[in-house]
Amino acid sequence: MRLAASSGSSLAEQPSARRRGLPTLSVVLAGAIVLLALAGGLAQSLLPGTLVGRDAGWVAAGAVFATSYLALAIGRIPGLAIDRAGVALVGACLMVAGGALPLEDAYKAVDLDTLTLLLDFVPCLRGR
Repeated sequence: MRLAASSGSSLAEQPSARRRGLPTLSVVLAGAIVLLALAGGLAQSLLPGTLVGRDAGWVAAGAVFATSYLALAIGRIPGLAIDRAGVALVGACLMVAGGALPLEDAYKAVDLDTLTLLLDFVPCLRGR
């Protein structure tokens, strides 16, 4: 007991190996999903008409969707400073970049009335 007190550090102060590895793992997985989405988009344009060219985009879109849905369910990605809104925005950008959603359709999906309503509430929330 005295030996632990004299060393100046306790087990509670030292992060476990699992906690230190979790942010690194999440950053690596996020990078892998981004690369997969971009590879899916490039495969469609570089290899049109082939089996790889047709299916790579759908595989990338499925991976982006599943990862975004999981991150939205968790609430935030450990190790990254990104919350649910950021996850949704990155997921949408990766869907467009991967070729799963054409840019014109993404523009059509934005509801400007809702954005205007949300931006009207921002000054109200800052007054708190």
